[in-house]
Amino acid sequence: MYRVEYEQGNGYHCNCCRRTSNESEDFETEEEVIEFLLKKEKIRKGIIKKDWEDEDDWDLLEVREIKDVDLTSTYEEIVRELIKGNISPKLRSIKINKIKEKIER
Repeated sequence: MYRVEYEQGNGYHCNCCRRTSNESEDFETEEEVIEFLLKKEKIRKGIIKKDWEDEDDWDLLEVREIKDVDLTSTYEEIVRELIKGNISPKLRSIKINKIKEKIER
């Protein structure tokens, strides 16, 4: 999953009227990210028609890969395994790594 963060302006460029907000869009694939950015840039350059008045007033802030994996069950299992016995920190570390390997398979 990918997240594109950008600053959206209100179309005014003077300091007294200028307002911006940070926006973000999430996409499943790199291709979707590229298509989104191509569309935004074509709108900015006037190549394609904008859907709303100030859509061309934007600046790219960041494109980031994100991993929205729910780790609740992983950590619940780690805690259950560790609570079974009072083990040394070294053995605890080994046990945690073994549990993580098992879960990642």
